[in-house]
Amino acid sequence: MISRLSSPKVFFLCCWFLPGLIYATDYSQVQKRIDLDVQAGKPIVVHIVVALADNLYQGIVPTSLSLGNGQNSRTNLYWGAMYGVGSFFSRQAGWTRVRYAFTKSKKILDKIILKKIIKRSGKNVTVYIIAEAWNGKYIKDAIQYYYGLLSGNHDQEIRLNKSKGTKISVGGAAHMNVYIGHNGLMDFSIKDVPKLKTNSKLKSAVILACKSKSYFSPVLKKLKANSLILTTGLMAPEAYTLDASIKAWVEGKSAKQVHQAAARAYQKYQKNNLRASQRLFYTDFK
Repeated sequence: MISRLSSPKVFFLCCWFLPGLIYATDYSQVQKRIDLDVQAGKPIVVHIVVALADNLYQGIVPTSLSLGNGQNSRTNLYWGAMYGVGSFFSRQAGWTRVRYAFTKSKKILDKIILKKIIKRSGKNVTVYIIAEAWNGKYIKDAIQYYYGLLSGNHDQEIRLNKSKGTKISVGGAAHMNVYIGHNGLMDFSIKDVPKLKTNSKLKSAVILACKSKSYFSPVLKKLKANSLILTTGLMAPEAYTLDASIKAWVEGKSAKQVHQAAARAYQKYQKNNLRASQRLFYTDFK
């Protein structure tokens, strides 16, 4: 969703290598972590923070009452709408819902876990997505929380079945951390950036929000993070771009190929020029 400050148009790799706080910027380091975890029988995990579009509490160009109701995830543009995270992955992209639960939190309205089998090096690997729908009123808290994920905080294990079953490591322990929504940094600043934990795990960072490269890069650098997918201009932060990026990333494609996958998906659904889509998305890794 674009800012009111912008023209009305439609709308990480954070990895560090122990010991000695020597930070790696090589995209292959995350891929190596994934390979090691897959060999150990662990699933690949993506943790997504979705800040619901909100006509009232965000500096966006207003959309309809239902799409822009940041307190109702079921109809929200970035969650319950056709291309929202809560709808697109399970209805159009072939992901299976493992769990769907309303939360008691006033900040996180919905939380879902999705599963898909994707081939990597000719073998089937299990990929889980945990996605959270954040009340649009609390977009600043959502971005602060996302910074916490990048720094290695909020890591926890979730058992998919209360009595038994697979455990997945989420939060700051996930292999990829994603933020989707309005670029709230156009409206406010966040001064309290968490410090990078010394045991933070290798991960990729994706931020699908308008002009995320210019607004988020200073914090990413402070967290010793490097971006896998950021944006350079105004855009629609919808789920098809992320789905294509995740698939290419899990398959072990290069960062350049992940970038191309994101651009092609955006061009397909937005029906725009492919070169324009390629310029819209940015990766630190060529």
